[in-house]
Amino acid sequence: MRRVLAAASVLPATASALPATASALPATASALPAALALATASALATGLGCSDEISACDLDSSAIAMRATITDDGERVEVQIVLEVGNDGAEGTATQLSLCEADALSVNGETTELERALGQRYYTVEFDERADSYSIELERSGYDPAVATVEMPPELEILAPAEGSEHPRSEPLEFSWSPIWEGHTLELAVEDEIGSSCIVGLGLEYEVDDTGSYVVPADALLNTLPSQSTCDVWAALTRTAEGDYPEQLHASGSVIATVKRRHRFSSST
Repeated sequence: MRRVLAAASVLPATASALPATASALPATASALPAALALATASALATGLGCSDEISACDLDSSAIAMRATITDDGERVEVQIVLEVGNDGAEGTATQLSLCEADALSVNGETTELERALGQRYYTVEFDERADSYSIELERSGYDPAVATVEMPPELEILAPAEGSEHPRSEPLEFSWSPIWEGHTLELAVEDEIGSSCIVGLGLEYEVDDTGSYVVPADALLNTLPSQSTCDVWAALTRTAEGDYPEQLHASGSVIATVKRRHRFSSST
């Protein structure tokens, strides 16, 4: 299965999601002294601005979903965990949660740290050395610990295209890797960065059998900038495994482990 990667525009929805401050004010505010009315408006605006800071304290564990990803990129292992209000709808539409002060979230015994980026909240931890498996434990006062476990997919090495080599887009592009992971598939991709390439979009990707080789057809990569005939791109292979999710939490969560390897080569006419 082939997919052409394209850049996505992500715009914050905060402005459109907020009601107008004036309409949110109580009708009696106009009858209050000016100072009190101003204080009321300020409090409402502050409350709206912090509306995404929702705590897990008032929720039962069965209403909380955990979305965890463990990524081995060959240099380190990074764990990212998002806690959400359980949601049976589309992924990414649920309300994110913050832990209570008494709660604890750890990975293989290492405490996670809360990070905020682009309006999102992640609990993260990094490891310099890869482990064969990872255990994520959520401890909450009054509840049994919720433990998710996952075994990492096997490591792999990209053999072809060779790092630093040059390959014409008009010819088939052979991928090879080792070792194989019998009975599984992997994601094979040619990746690029926005605005820096001679190929269309962000490249392309395929889901293929993990048999150690695959040939990308000639002309699958399209030239988008005639003035730039050659550019650096990345050969990338990604293996994925799903872990055991704790029954104490909402079933809409997941625990995913990935192993990704990539290196540069040149794409030319």
